[in-house]
Order: sequence, then structure tokens, then C-alpha cells
Amino acid sequence: VEKQPGTFPPKNLTVLQWYSKIAMAAVPTAAFQTQSPKIPVYPLELPLPKKYTSSGSDDHWVPCAPPTEHHSGNGTVTVTRSSGPEDPRIAFSKGDLVVTAFSYQPVHLRKSGKSGQEVAPLCANSKGYGRMYEARGKRGKWTKDALATEELGWAASGKDEQAIEKNWMQFENLGKTHYIRSLAPVFIILRKNERGKLEEVVRRQVPGLMLIREDKPDKRKWEVHGGSNAVLVEDREYGNFGRYYLATFHTVDKGKYRNYAFAFQAGRPFGILSVSSPLPLTQPKGSDGQAFLSGLAVVGVDGDPFGGKRVLLGYGMGDSESRVLSVPLHILEDWLFHGKQGEAHLDDNPPKPKKAASSGKRAAAPAQQRKWEGAMLGEGKSKSSSSSSSSSS
Repeated sequence: VEKQPGTFPPKNLTVLQWYSKIAMAAVPTAAFQTQSPKIPVYPLELPLPKKYTSSGSDDHWVPCAPPTEHHSGNGTVTVTRSSGPEDPRIAFSKGDLVVTAFSYQPVHLRKSGKSGQEVAPLCANSKGYGRMYEARGKRGKWTKDALATEELGWAASGKDEQAIEKNWMQFENLGKTHYIRSLAPVFIILRKNERGKLEEVVRRQVPGLMLIREDKPDKRKWEVHGGSNAVLVEDREYGNFGRYYLATFHTVDKGKYRNYAFAFQAGRPFGILSVSSPLPLTQPKGSDGQAFLSGLAVVGVDGDPFGGKRVLLGYGMGDSESRVLSVPLHILEDWLFHGKQGEAHLDDNPPKPKKAASSGKRAAAPAQQRKWEGAMLGEGKSKSSSSSSSSSS
């Protein structure tokens, strides 16, 4: 613990220890037609980026310790430690497996004080110690020695500089990898080459998303964070909206998470087309309600009574369970484009989805989905945001 006047020695010391390991599973899509499929998972250990490796060591991933939180009002201190990369997201790019994850920058353990116990040292760079990492490997070759990891270094400065870069959302467009760094404002980065060089391509305020963040009765701000990677949807039978990307994000308010689906244009400037109401993620009795949605896939399911296209939304519940919300694509599109929230666009001037004659009767969205929080679209009295600072995604 760093010494700081007023809190050293601390009256009370809290240590938050996160035990984080990544695991993967290959799942038949038909399994999601059962209520509770049993899915075997396998550990996936990411190798360290080359710049963090050293000769003669096992190169085990050990995150540095973020700065200690000193609470001068009551003389207490909070220390956070984690054991590995967190919040993984999976994608496939040109046949390669791509896993993105967050971590405090890797370090090597060192012995501490009289006890001789090996601990992670404090992060050396207090202005930038939490970063996104990306591991790539050929499909089916998921072992540590078959993957290559790199730090997604973004040379932010000034108002864009953040100590923690987290929850980036990846998508492919015209054969190039892009990342949504934040949504309030919308900040999109292009991966220019295989060496991981990054370039800003979109930065714009979306009034509706800023309203989520700022227009609250008690004037407090919700945090708007990234969710799943984005998936390109091309659904002629049920879609009626042409091509668009589908993804999710979540908000945080006093520790409570709300998860939303959203659609955006399939080309630059990737304008936001619409946002759903909070998604109905179930939770067990006694749960703390912390549902974190980070997985999304649109799959075909043989014999599915809803036309064969389903959206699978993977989320963690209370840091204790893995769950999947399985929704027919046409119903999710009802939530996005036909509910109250779909009647007014969130973006400044996005193109309207192309409508075609429907080939079948659509199921009505549940009432709880059509009930929309006024802050999302600024129903009633609205206010525009003048904030231009980039919030952590």
C-alpha cells in the first residue's frame, strides 16, 4: 500500500481479489432449444504479448496492481488484485479465432517485505495501466502455443486519455477490423494492418445515447459501457431492414447493470439506427442482479418454429453463472424497430431501414419490451448534451 497522508497506516484495509480465467466451448446450436443445456468448457490461456515476455520464465499472465484507493474521509484504503485477463469476447476473422480481453498490464511477480511472499507490483504507469488485448489463432488451434497476443495500444492524449481502456466491441467491415471504443460519444477505431496499428475513423455525438448518460431526474449520470462484439445481419425473410450490424451495450447506475441491443449502419459513418428497451435477462432468486452481456451470435437452427434464425445473447449472472438468452431474430427486430423506441431515431440523420413486404406475420413484442424509458429517446422534456469528453466504454 502506498503511503499517503491521512490514510497511512489505514484504519481499515479492504482487498478486492478477482480470480479471472478464460474458458471456451463449442456448442451445437440445437442445444439452445433445451431449457438448460449442459455445456463442457475448456480453459483457454492467452500467451503474453512479446513485449512482456522474458527469457527463463514461464511467462504466466500476472496483471499489475492498479493504484490504491485512499478514502481520506474515513482513513480507509482499498486494494484491488486480479489473476488474469477479464471480460473475453470471441469472434472469427478470415478463418482465424479472435479473442479480445481486458487486463491490467502484465508484470512479473516479486517478493514482498519480510514475508517473502510473491505479489504483483503496482502498475508503473498511473495514466494508462488497463488495456485491451487481442489473441489470434487458426480455427481449431486454441492452445497457448498456437495463439499470438498483442496489446491494442491506442495513443490517446488530452481529454481522450484514459487510465483504463475496457469493453471495446469488435466488428469486421470491408475486410478490416474495427473497434467501438465508446458509445457516448461514439468513437470507432480502425485496425490498419496486421501489426495492430490503430486509427480513429468515427467520432460523433449521438443525442439519444448522451441522453441515456445524462438526462436523469436526480441529475446523476449513468455510465454507458460496451457490450458484445457486433454481428452483421443480412436477413431478407424476416429482416425487412436490409443490412445492419447488431450489438449490445450496458449502463451502470449505482452498481446496477442494464443491457440493451442496438443496430447501426453497415457502412461509414456507422450511424445508430435504433436501440431496444432493457433486455429481459433472467436471474436466479437471491441474485444481486449483475447481468453482464458480452456475447452475441445470429445462428440458423434446423427445425426452429420461428424460421430458423435466432439471436443468442450470452451473459454472466452475478459472477457465478453463464447464461444465454435465445430470441428469434424477427422478435428482436420488433424490439428494435417496431416498439416505441423505434419510432424516433437516436442518431442525427441515419438512413431509414429499407422496408419490404413481410413474408409472414410478426409476433408482437412483449409489453415489457415496448415500455420505454423516456430518457433513451428524450420523450417529453429533453435536453441536449454539450459534453464531449470520452467516457470509459
